[in-house]
Amino acid sequence: MTLESQQCYSHSSVSCQFEALPSAVSEVDEDCKVQNQVSQVRDDSHWFENYSCSVLSRTFSESVNSEDTLSIELRQDKQRENLSADLERSVVEESHKSSSGYSVVKPSCCKMVESLLKNLPSKVYRVPSGTDLEWIASKFIHRGEEQAFYVIDIGAVEKKYLEFVRQLPRVHPYFAVKCNPDPVIVRLLAALGCNFDCASKSEIKLVSASGVSGDRVIYANPCKPQHHLSYAVEKGVTLVTFDNRDELYKLRQLGSHVRAILRIATEDEDSLCPLSSKFGAFMEEVPSLLSIAQTLNVRVVGVAFHVGSGCRCVKSYISSIENARRVFDIAESMGLPPMTILDIGGGFPGFDGESSITFEEIAKGIRGHLDKLFPEEQQVEIIAEPGRYFVGSSHTLMTRVNGRRHRLRGDEAGSREDCVDYYIDDGVYGSFRDVLTLGITFYPNCFPHCSNRRILKSTIFGPTCDSIDCIIRDYPLRELDVGDWIYFKDMGAYTISLASSFNGFHKPSCKYIYGM
Repeated sequence: MTLESQQCYSHSSVSCQFEALPSAVSEVDEDCKVQNQVSQVRDDSHWFENYSCSVLSRTFSESVNSEDTLSIELRQDKQRENLSADLERSVVEESHKSSSGYSVVKPSCCKMVESLLKNLPSKVYRVPSGTDLEWIASKFIHRGEEQAFYVIDIGAVEKKYLEFVRQLPRVHPYFAVKCNPDPVIVRLLAALGCNFDCASKSEIKLVSASGVSGDRVIYANPCKPQHHLSYAVEKGVTLVTFDNRDELYKLRQLGSHVRAILRIATEDEDSLCPLSSKFGAFMEEVPSLLSIAQTLNVRVVGVAFHVGSGCRCVKSYISSIENARRVFDIAESMGLPPMTILDIGGGFPGFDGESSITFEEIAKGIRGHLDKLFPEEQQVEIIAEPGRYFVGSSHTLMTRVNGRRHRLRGDEAGSREDCVDYYIDDGVYGSFRDVLTLGITFYPNCFPHCSNRRILKSTIFGPTCDSIDCIIRDYPLRELDVGDWIYFKDMGAYTISLASSFNGFHKPSCKYIYGM
């Protein structure tokens, strides 16, 4: 929403109310449970185009006028019942198309989705599809919120997961927990069939607490503390990455059931956050590392790479897939057992406009080279580690203006301009850490009731006593009062996971919605 297009609004313009999901779980008959099939998604599958977990949100797509809450619920229940038969038939038909491979949960009826939402480890608010985000936020604010909070649309996470599987049907995603270790998101993705990329003991604890077994986890940190490794093995995690000889000696102590994946360096100069300066073996090191592994009886079952977070060039994926193929061939020439796993890492853009290349373009390039260099008949399991792609667009951060300071600033010509500094309740020591680490610019948005105010050159500071706690400088923004709220979109990736409690300021709270 641009400043020019912002319109004044009143909360009465939307007459419906959103309610927390009911505490009682709807009963699901045994036939529905049996038909909750697990099957592979193929290129020729149209299930994701016509039916998905998001069908629940589509039942709310009718415009809501002056119905009371009970009437809305009754209407929605009827719509869900009408869709159930079609969903069940779709699941049965798709189960006949499936073959061996990774699994995706396909709910047999909408009640299964609602049951899942109810059992998430936090309250989830169900809202009509298309409900204005500003109206939703205003409801939380009017209920007494005084500090920064996130509005998290878990339906957006679900849709991104389903789109990933549709675009890359041969690739099984392992969510990068470091990107956003939210227990609600972890539980949701686990229920959808996603596996998990963990980089520490704490992250393994988190996914284990969500009911995820160790065989659905890759410990994708090439340099791990020994006690973290031991804990991972205790939890049933056997798939781990390495890129150096010392790590192989650690793995030898854990026994033959550990499956090692060799991480190789990539050409990641075009990524927002390159990683190969820290992790990844160079191609000339590969024969030596494979030889050491063979001597130590460490099973090397595959190759991994990561093109860096926020990749902006499909060539990085293509060249890395080509290098992975070379490693597979080197291992075969050395007489090692055939490698069976290729991990193509992450780096996929999280929201529109974040990168000069779209996820669809990246997926197209990856599909073509996987089919060329790792054809299906070779039966290589292909996995990935998406993080920001799943969660980047799902979070909107609401922040409150706690202070304001007007200033007159002059230039070399002697003219003076009215400027203003604002102080909000989150900053670079909180959700905006990437301002410092990556130089990312976060743009504020005003609520529509500010649309008639004058535009001033504005600087927004965080709440701490540090002068570097500045989010954006000299940005044209509608004039705000102390107590007003502004919001930041696309705040789901590497925000709250990087936040600290410096100066005693707490992380924002989280409000979960479904159905937007």
